[in-house]
Amino acid sequence: MKKILIYLLGIIYFPMAIIWSILFGIIIGILGKMLSNFLDYKFLVKSYLRDWKYYPQKSYKQYIHMLAKERTKDKFDPFVITAIINDTKYLHPKEPFPSFMILVLTMWHLFMLPFRCAKGLIDGPIIIFESCRDIWEKMIR
Repeated sequence: MKKILIYLLGIIYFPMAIIWSILFGIIIGILGKMLSNFLDYKFLVKSYLRDWKYYPQKSYKQYIHMLAKERTKDKFDPFVITAIINDTKYLHPKEPFPSFMILVLTMWHLFMLPFRCAKGLIDGPIIIFESCRDIWEKMIR
């Protein structure tokens, strides 16, 4: 008798769970992926700003070495490399604000947003249905 009751309740519960997971899962999946995209963007921008603001010497050294590496591609003499690094330091006394990197990050995350939302469109209903299935398994025990 108990198995028949569980079977009949399952006939009612699972179609409702599928409908609920599709309707609610699509919305939550898309919103969740949009939120994760925004949080990734926010974290990366904060890290660039933090490096620029709070670690100016480290960030400046990386900036100078990047510029000097572009100018010393074929030179292997250490005196020439040192002179080029000093010349680069003289030409660029301060690292510029990382506006280019922030712009690139903004464009990249705007480009990736539809793809991440599509992934949320697929993953959201699956996650919601699995949680409904887990609830059903706890109910029948």
